[in-house]
Amino acid sequence: MYLGNWRAADPAYHDQTFDYVLSPTSREYPLTTHHCPLNDGPDNNWKAFEKAIDTARTLYQQDGSLLIHCTAGISRSSTLIAATLAAEENRQFLNALRIVQRSRPNASPNPSLHEWAVIYLAAYGSTAGQEIHG
Repeated sequence: MYLGNWRAADPAYHDQTFDYVLSPTSREYPLTTHHCPLNDGPDNNWKAFEKAIDTARTLYQQDGSLLIHCTAGISRSSTLIAATLAAEENRQFLNALRIVQRSRPNASPNPSLHEWAVIYLAAYGSTAGQEIHG
């Protein structure tokens, strides 16, 4: 699984190829295969948030490379990757986020996205619902 900013989803900026590209941005990019728009803040729709994580989890389970990117590669993408790792590997959200931050130190979910990820994980059986930290 790869995390990046908008340039990661545009082949004009690199030679990397991905089997799947999840874009939780307002617009699709040239490499986008799955578009699940999210706002980088508290004004998201729960169903859209749930769909974005469900899509990330489904793609994570497939063979092939997965890029999840947002505009800056800091909040929405790191939230989806950490939530996917937490759900699929039965980790707490903060533990999964630390794994993401080892590769991308500036990964920092918006507090509302962080909270929603923890709620999502609690609802779907992960131990991550035990803690909410901003």
